[in-house]
Amino acid sequence: MTDNLKIVKCISIIVIITGILVMLGLILDIQVLKSISAGWISMKFMTSLSFILSGILLYTIAKTQEKYLLSAPIILLSCSIIILLFITTTLIGLLFGYDTGIEQLFIKELPNTAQTFFPGVPSVPTIVREVNN
Repeated sequence: MTDNLKIVKCISIIVIITGILVMLGLILDIQVLKSISAGWISMKFMTSLSFILSGILLYTIAKTQEKYLLSAPIILLSCSIIILLFITTTLIGLLFGYDTGIEQLFIKELPNTAQTFFPGVPSVPTIVREVNN
């Protein structure tokens, strides 16, 4: 069981680091950190934030399997609520054709960004995948 927990913790750390690197790429405008290839669509700030929070969730769950953490319920609940609020707000905005502006709170994206409905909004498949997680 501990080998499986080590693997889960390693995966969660990789997810957190990926989210942080993308976030740094967006903040510092480093193209190689924003997307795998220059021609590809960049990861959005909310998606990278969801990566970080999901990695924290996964790590906390794995750590709780080893020993009880007093802070685990608070961490799990707060990360889950933040992800759910961001993604649900974005999805409702997309469904009703309304730019909520929540996507532009941290990073301003140009209005003519490829394959997005509103600047900073992740694609619909990305949002659906994040809601399903």
